Amino acid sequence: GARFLVLIIPDELQVNPPLLAEVAGSQGVDVSGLDIALPQEKLINFFESQNIQYIDLLPQFLQAPDPTLLYQPQDTHINSLGNQEVANALHTYFKANILQ
Repeated sequence: GARFLVLIIPDELQVNPPLLAEVAGSQGVDVSGLDIALPQEKLINFFESQNIQYIDLLPQFLQAPDPTLLYQPQDTHINSLGNQEVANALHTYFKANILQ
C-alpha cells in the first residue's frame, strides 16, 4: 500500500514581506493585519480532519537565512535553493516516518 503525502509549499509572497507590501500596495490593500499562514492553517485543518499526512514548508522557509533567495527572480517558482529545502524536509520526514 502506497502512502499519500501532501507537500505544502508557501507562496513567495508569504516569505517575502517587501514583495508582499509592493504587490498589495499596488492594489491598495493594507497588509498590516494579514495572516500569511492562513492558507496553511486552512489546509492543515482539512488534512488533519481527513487523516492526510502533510509537510508544511512555511516554517522551514521562514527560517532560511534569506527566504527571498528560495524563489526564481520575478517568478513564483522555487529555485535550486528552494528545492534543497524541500529535499531536506522530505529526507527528515522519510527518516522519521518511513525508514524506521
